[in-house]
Amino acid sequence: LKSEIAFLQDVQNNHIYWINFFENFSKIINYGITVSSINIDKKGSLAVTGSAKIRQNLIDFENNVNKSGYFKEFKFPYDILFKKDNILFTATLEFYPEKITQKNP
Repeated sequence: LKSEIAFLQDVQNNHIYWINFFENFSKIINYGITVSSINIDKKGSLAVTGSAKIRQNLIDFENNVNKSGYFKEFKFPYDILFKKDNILFTATLEFYPEKITQKNP
């Protein structure tokens, strides 16, 4: 019984509130950005694929990511910014699990 209780406490202590992750991440995505896929690992890596209507939407998204405090600094490669509109992108973002999975008011 003690080992079962210890196991359940470990599961509860290591529980990650992914719903908070998605809620917080959705607030970062600005107008003009469409996310088509997300791949997350609980160690702190997020691969996101999507498109931007225009270049400024992509620049705004990059700024939102960097200002959020949830991610390590990120920059899109310069060559992706040469395109004017309908920009397809893939980004790998390193996030802070303890920050982005917290419930924010």
